[in-house]
Amino acid sequence: MARNTGICFRDLKQRDSDARNTINEDAQTLAQKAVPTDDEKASLKRLQGLQTRLKQAPKLEVADNLFVATRDALNQNPGLIGKQILNHTDGVLKATGLPVPAAPGLKLVAVQKAAAAAAAAGIDFPDVIRISLLLGLLSADAIAPPRLVWNQTPQQPNDPEIIADTSDQPAWANFCKAVYSAYGEVQAAFPLASLVLPILDAIGDPNGRGGRKGEVETREFALLMRCLQSKGVNASQPGQLERRINECLDQIQNVGDARPISEIGIALPNLNGPTGYDIQPRNVELIGNMICASMLEDLNAFRVVDKLAELWQDASIALSSGTAGNLLYAYWKETPNRMSEAERRNFYSMTLGVPGGKENGGTNRDFSDLWMRFVASVSQLVRQKSVELQFQSKFPMSVMQQQVKKAARDLALNLSRHGYGMSYYAAVELQQQIGSMIDLLGDVDIMRIYGARDMWQVIDAVSTLELGGPKNSSRYRTLATCGAIITKWLAQNIDRYTANSFVADVIDVNDVLSAYPHTAGPLATSKPTDYDLVNACELWRLETGTADTQTQEMSQPREAPTTTSLPIQIPQIARDMLEQAGVPSLGMAMQAQRH
Repeated sequence: MARNTGICFRDLKQRDSDARNTINEDAQTLAQKAVPTDDEKASLKRLQGLQTRLKQAPKLEVADNLFVATRDALNQNPGLIGKQILNHTDGVLKATGLPVPAAPGLKLVAVQKAAAAAAAAGIDFPDVIRISLLLGLLSADAIAPPRLVWNQTPQQPNDPEIIADTSDQPAWANFCKAVYSAYGEVQAAFPLASLVLPILDAIGDPNGRGGRKGEVETREFALLMRCLQSKGVNASQPGQLERRINECLDQIQNVGDARPISEIGIALPNLNGPTGYDIQPRNVELIGNMICASMLEDLNAFRVVDKLAELWQDASIALSSGTAGNLLYAYWKETPNRMSEAERRNFYSMTLGVPGGKENGGTNRDFSDLWMRFVASVSQLVRQKSVELQFQSKFPMSVMQQQVKKAARDLALNLSRHGYGMSYYAAVELQQQIGSMIDLLGDVDIMRIYGARDMWQVIDAVSTLELGGPKNSSRYRTLATCGAIITKWLAQNIDRYTANSFVADVIDVNDVLSAYPHTAGPLATSKPTDYDLVNACELWRLETGTADTQTQEMSQPREAPTTTSLPIQIPQIARDMLEQAGVPSLGMAMQAQRH
């Protein structure tokens, strides 16, 4: 049977096309962000660079990060394949001989001959087997490759400039480890794979055997090899190999099931895996803005700025023309377009369950309980690490980790559920308004009038003189920061507490309790580590006066409240009947509440 090195691997071609579309869509989404974070700005710059390069060399470059990362990993260790892997062309694998190493005294003619020999080497059938099977195994095992970056200084003029980000640790290290592990499986299966791939090529030949080049999927090739090996098929017994291949293909492609009932094991599907679709990271993040705004509301910060605008309008405070006057005038002028206190409190009620919103069934009544249960679970997990509490506790650390997972999952589901609709836009507007307030209250002219050293002293002074007394600014500032850290951690670590694993820890307690724990420091509100989360939970517990006995009690698991992953609108006829019965009408954002 002819050894076809021009086999088209259609999944490589499809993944490259999908990756190009994803890059364009992600770049467009980030470009439309009204207030992008620093991380989003960096991601947009990287994606735009990739877009530029893909437009410059659409045929040379590949956008599929699994292929690119595998190519780079193999080329970093040329002893594995013995060739330099090139980018595929419409799913057809390419390779060339290894470049000639520079050597002192080597004549130009010798260099040219060696380079010509390397270029002529090209790819052969064993290379195709090894590379395609390796790619298929990585795809079948869902190995996550590192992101792509644009290297504008390649070693050779025709080298690809889109490469895997080797500085993206530990993603690159984990990927290389998976590549070498999968390559060991490739080597063990190579003799059988040499017999299987030509048959797959013939099956995928649209004109029958020996006509046009066939089309094969690398992932299907890998799954087929594993299926054959599980049935005891090997290269030394090639008899009826084609029939065994067809049986496995039917099984892989779900075309009936050729196995007898006695060979079909009982294996339930992964029911925990789809949990992530319920939780939208963006919806969880916006709750942090709401917590921050709610704390500033309780601190009278919004009322203080309103009062300053009123005093300045009445000429009760002396301000010269300058930054403070411009800020106050802009604030006063935007009053009709800004949310009122009643509107803000309505959003606090819908997202945080804070009293003061409309009594229409939209209050997030479960928030306070779920929030404190998560905070208490995290606190109790770390406390149990000490020897004394470990002996006192009835539960091992692994069980406590699962309790934290459940508390995190229940809370994140609740936050995601109440982050739909207008709440996101309200959170963005509140973030912008808070930024303007900070600029105004921290202005030197405003601080000079009240003899203050910072904006918090301005708030205290205006509250004392004009609003009936000051509030505990330190407490509300701490709670606002802690709320932002906790919600950001929940949004960034969805995979960790929704994973269907009873072994993996959701929080690295050893790192948290180490002498030098990992912390994001000033960036804790945007990139919190486990230590930052634990620290925020402890500070929240202390600022709210939650006693140790209450912490232990609240950390105990409870049944999650009934809720849906999305707001569900009840039929109009049902709402009309409720109104006739004297029950307030419920809108989309008010459904599926537990009463």
